[in-house]
Amino acid sequence: MIVLRQLDDTYMRPKCIWQKITWLLCALWLPTLVHAGNDMENSYNWMITPSGINAIDVQIPIYDSGGLDGFVDQGYLYITPEGGAKETVLYFYSKQKNSDNCWVWFKKSVEGEMILSRDNGYSSVAVSSSEKSCELSQKSGTNLYYIYINWIVPDKYRGKKCLFSWYIHKHGNKSANEKEIKLTPTNVSFTDAPAPMVPTLMDPILGYDAAHAGQTMLIYTMASNDITNLTAHYKEVNGSTYKSRSMALGKEMTGYIYLPSDKCISDFSITARYKDMEGMERISQSMAVDLPTLHLPHGLTAMLQADGTVQLNWECKNKNWADISTEDIWEIQRNTSGDSSSEGLWQSIGQTTYEGNDTLYTFTDNTFASGYEGHPVYYRVRRGSTAMWDWKSGTYAMTALTGIVRLPAVGMATVTKGAWDDSHHQAIFTFALGQKDLYDLDGRLVLRTAEDWETFARLVNTEGRTNLNAIMAADINLGKSQTMVGSGNHPYAGIFDGNGHKLTVDYDTVNVENAAPFSVVSTSTIKNLHVTGKIVSRQKFAAGIVGKVYGSSLNLSNCRSSVMVGSTIGGDATNGGLVGIVAENSYVEVNNCLFDGRQLNGQPTMRGVYIHKGRKVFVK
Repeated sequence: MIVLRQLDDTYMRPKCIWQKITWLLCALWLPTLVHAGNDMENSYNWMITPSGINAIDVQIPIYDSGGLDGFVDQGYLYITPEGGAKETVLYFYSKQKNSDNCWVWFKKSVEGEMILSRDNGYSSVAVSSSEKSCELSQKSGTNLYYIYINWIVPDKYRGKKCLFSWYIHKHGNKSANEKEIKLTPTNVSFTDAPAPMVPTLMDPILGYDAAHAGQTMLIYTMASNDITNLTAHYKEVNGSTYKSRSMALGKEMTGYIYLPSDKCISDFSITARYKDMEGMERISQSMAVDLPTLHLPHGLTAMLQADGTVQLNWECKNKNWADISTEDIWEIQRNTSGDSSSEGLWQSIGQTTYEGNDTLYTFTDNTFASGYEGHPVYYRVRRGSTAMWDWKSGTYAMTALTGIVRLPAVGMATVTKGAWDDSHHQAIFTFALGQKDLYDLDGRLVLRTAEDWETFARLVNTEGRTNLNAIMAADINLGKSQTMVGSGNHPYAGIFDGNGHKLTVDYDTVNVENAAPFSVVSTSTIKNLHVTGKIVSRQKFAAGIVGKVYGSSLNLSNCRSSVMVGSTIGGDATNGGLVGIVAENSYVEVNNCLFDGRQLNGQPTMRGVYIHKGRKVFVK
């Protein structure tokens, strides 16, 4: 310890030349002695210098092993961008852990890569927002232990003048060494960052050749010749759900992406990883967009009409999604050869305008009668914008005209004499479409109208032709007719084919048991029938299709009941959505059937088939 006392002039006055020399040496030595162990307080040991155009190097004397044994117990490096608020860059502190070395703890509070390096061959350490620690050794020829920080500054500081400042509090083995070190702030200016390169998407178009049938094509560009990778991200939407998808695109500056044209795709974007002109790896992303879909025809049906024309109906899938080709048409083709696989046998029969994705489309084939050749008939519909795809599978809708076609016969033909003179001999021939043939080539009764249903019921119920087979050739609305097929004396026992058609009934408060289109059946098959309307009875066992199965079995397949069913009877009012009751020793086999109707208000919940105890139902 050095003690300086106040000396009087006599004592301090040199007596000889040696005394003068001694005092001169003391004058030179004393300042060094006083400051021993305080090197870390010298500003030149705390350095901030630019490192290239986008980084800084920082030198920090974290520990002084000199006489006062000083170390940083609280250290901060700050940055204040011009016109902005002060932010913490780095927090650090140190402790001596043994007689030779010390340790430093550190973490960053900013973005940008930051690396800490040390003297004497220690490896570098990446600085993160989580606190880390590492061991230091003394820099040769000094009492100091340094850490060196290289920080690549984020783009938000580029193009700005930034002030770097400190807060340093040190501690040591002497109370005089516990103090805040005052350091001069340093200004560093950074050049503007290179403008980001962002992938660009062109407007989607349909695949332009048959090799890309059913696909939408996206062209993208990326204005960089040093691309690490490109990745497409999107969501494939299905109603209220979606699946996230990604697709690697490679490293090309431009390219093509093909996606299914009939899918709903949202939030499509491309993420690019590349190196800018400074050699820095960067990530950018294109704007996320929803891609339009191509509304293909959906649910195409063909129905032969009573006048010999065929009506086609279809709609669009994904109605709530924008379309890729709003100015478009529908093209309709027909094949009457019975061979739908041969392209040469299809012929165009017309077109209609695409009017929007929420439209129910109808087209009437007025030339069917003249083109029919006695073979199965097929129809297909496509968007005109897909003509380059050459009717590739999955890009259009196709259907067949169901059932055997029976065209109206010519009847009531007359010939009368017209103008008759020496130069003209006129004969006037007139005719009209006569009575339709009631039976097809398989002997089935063909039903087209409500009158045909009345005939069918009369033949079964009155004439006893219970095993008569029948087929519907059109939708039939019975209106207010209460006529049902089958009775207790004559239960229906034939094969009835609804042929995909709809039977609409209005049995309003009838006073019979087993109220249903087929009131009583025995061994019979009813298939391909859709019943709609209302059935309300004052008696029991009302049902959407069959009232009672009696004496044997019923095969019910591909049928649908959308009927409101109920009874006004008090007490037991057993009803069924499909079948009302199955009698003893009888059973029902149900295959691919649906009841989606409803019950009359206040009635018990209905089952599809009501079965008495011990009866059998086979459901497939």
